[in-house]
Parts: sequence; structure tokens; C-alpha cells
Amino acid sequence: MNQLYKEHVFDSAKDLRYKADPLNFQLETLSSAGVELSNLIRAELACSTAEFIDQISIELTKLRSENEAVISQQINSNHMLAIQYSNLVNDANAQYMTIRYDKKEPVG
Repeated sequence: MNQLYKEHVFDSAKDLRYKADPLNFQLETLSSAGVELSNLIRAELACSTAEFIDQISIELTKLRSENEAVISQQINSNHMLAIQYSNLVNDANAQYMTIRYDKKEPVG
């Protein structure tokens, strides 16, 4: 029995990394809003002096930094997941086939 191995491509390869763009845009918007809020709070606190104001400023800096790190990490994660998704879809677009056949001798 003879065999023939063949790869059949059902659809051309696609770049689907753009799928992460809407969520990443919202995350970047959230990050910008956080920076804007932080700057507004700093401007309001700039005219005041007290120990608890200094503590608020320190805590604000810490939270802003943590927030930016989480958003940045999520954007990178979304980018990597979009690459994996693109690869999975493109892998599913091709199928390896094995065709088995009997080679019969001509009668004659």
C-alpha cells in the first residue's frame, strides 16, 4: 500500500494582531486618565503643607506607579496573546493529509 502526504491550505495566512488594539486603546486611555487625575490632585495639594499631605503625595506616587505598571503589563500581554491567536488561526488553516492507495498493476 502506497501513501502520499500532502498539506492542504484552506485559507491564506492572516495577521490578526490588530485584534488587541481596541482593548489596548482603552487601557491607554485609562492610563492617561490616571495620570491626569494624579496631576490634578498634585496641583490641588501643592498649595498645602502638612504631614498627612506629604503622606498623600507619597501614596499617590506609589499608586500611580503601580497602576502604570499593571496597565503596561496588560498591554504587553494582550500583544503576546494576539500573536498566539494569529498563529493558532493560521495553523488551523492548514491540514496535513495522508492518502493511502493500492497501486494495481494493469491487466493485460
